Amino acid sequence: MPRNSRNDAGRGRSGSGDNAPPIDLDAIDLKLLSVFEAVMSECSFSRAGRRLGMTQSAVSQAIARLRPILHDELFERTGRGVRPTPRACELDQPIRQALGLLRTFLNPAAGFDPGTIARTFFIAMMPDVAEAFAVNIHAALPSPTGTRLYVVSADGRELETDLRYGEPELAIVRDSMDSPGFRNELLFTEKVVVVAKRNHPAIKGQITWEDYTRLGHVVLARSGPSDPTPVDVEFKRRGDQRHVPMALPTAASVLKVVEQSELVCTLGHRVAAYFASQHDLEIHNLPFDGLTLPVFMVWHERFETDRGHVWLRNLLRSILK
Repeated sequence: MPRNSRNDAGRGRSGSGDNAPPIDLDAIDLKLLSVFEAVMSECSFSRAGRRLGMTQSAVSQAIARLRPILHDELFERTGRGVRPTPRACELDQPIRQALGLLRTFLNPAAGFDPGTIARTFFIAMMPDVAEAFAVNIHAALPSPTGTRLYVVSADGRELETDLRYGEPELAIVRDSMDSPGFRNELLFTEKVVVVAKRNHPAIKGQITWEDYTRLGHVVLARSGPSDPTPVDVEFKRRGDQRHVPMALPTAASVLKVVEQSELVCTLGHRVAAYFASQHDLEIHNLPFDGLTLPVFMVWHERFETDRGHVWLRNLLRSILK
């Protein structure tokens, strides 16, 4: 959704612009502002309630109490949750900053405790990275924990729109997101390698380009069959044809085929190394230089100071970076 579309929402509502009546600060309960902050972040009363440990009805009542105080409807219902009015967008950053200062200075030792706080984090992740690091991520969670990580494939999603809505609230992907309002952190860059079964009969030592073109390839399917990979681009640049009889949706299925056939696959080194340690596979260098793959952590700026989100980013950073 374009950034300006939020500011266009509810044009003509009361309470926005220079003619807004004064706000009675004595009438404002800090809890109401915390609810406003959560609804702005989640774009949903129900998700805000889960985040705050409140019912959807209680969140709705809190926003209803804020409306006459702030002289605005604040949120409009949509098919995917709620959308802030222009006045709510104006108030979002000042309220967020004010609450952040209060939390920091009034309770500086407080933080997010994943062992006791019940919260579900919705993460989109590339399937091969999820498969390679799922055990490490689970091992890093405290036990017992009230925190749940709900991980889905990042492939085939409208991530820019989804991340704006917090569905998911964080993504681990190959490409950065340069639209306004997004944060990108490069977690690591890995070289691309060839994976083959151990003692492959057609591979003797270093793979040459001629070897590589003669081999059959199984690839990790992403968005669709017409989307070229960097390896496809290299084949086209050299005027050669890549033989790809099969594409599969997960790294585990790809490498199972590689292990039990004479097909090879091309993956990032960190993911390949993990699977090679689990299966009867060998890793070989590509027959050309310079092909690397970045892995980014991406989130929307409205989660920047959310303490649970900060904890989640630190957790993933410690494992992946």
